[in-house]
Amino acid sequence: MRFFTRVVGVTIALIAVAGSRSTATFTSVLPCRNAPDTAGAVLATLGEQLAHPDSTERAVLGLTVAPGSAALVTDSLVCASALQAFNTHVASYDSALMQTSTYVVAAGLRYGVPRIPAVPGHPSVTVILDTSFAVVAEWESPD
Repeated sequence: MRFFTRVVGVTIALIAVAGSRSTATFTSVLPCRNAPDTAGAVLATLGEQLAHPDSTERAVLGLTVAPGSAALVTDSLVCASALQAFNTHVASYDSALMQTSTYVVAAGLRYGVPRIPAVPGHPSVTVILDTSFAVVAEWESPD
C-alpha cells in the first residue's frame, strides 16, 4: 500500500468546538474502539507502517518504531483526546472524515489514528499525533 505524507507545520490546539460539531452527528459512545474483528488488523497495519520507514522524512518525524512495539490504546481519556485532535484536523479540509469513535495505536512517542471505516469517495486517512496530541503528519491513500 502506498502512502502520501502531508506534514503539518502547525500545532493543533485541543479546543472544545461544540459549535463546529454541527457538521457531523455525535452520540454518547465510547471514544475507543476495540472490536476484535478489526482491532487486530488496524494494529497490524499501523504497526507495520510505523516500523518500516520508507523515507528519511518519516524517521526525522519520529515515525519509526521497533517492529511489534505498537499497541492498541484502551484508555478512554487518551482516545478522546486523540479523537478530538483527529476531528479538528480533518474538519479543516473535509468534515465527512470526522468520526465519533476510533482505534488509537500507540507506537513509541506517537499515536496513529485511522479513519475507520473509510468514507466512500474520500481518501483513506491516518493522522499521526505526538504525546501532546499535536498533529505531526497525515498519511493518505486513494479511496
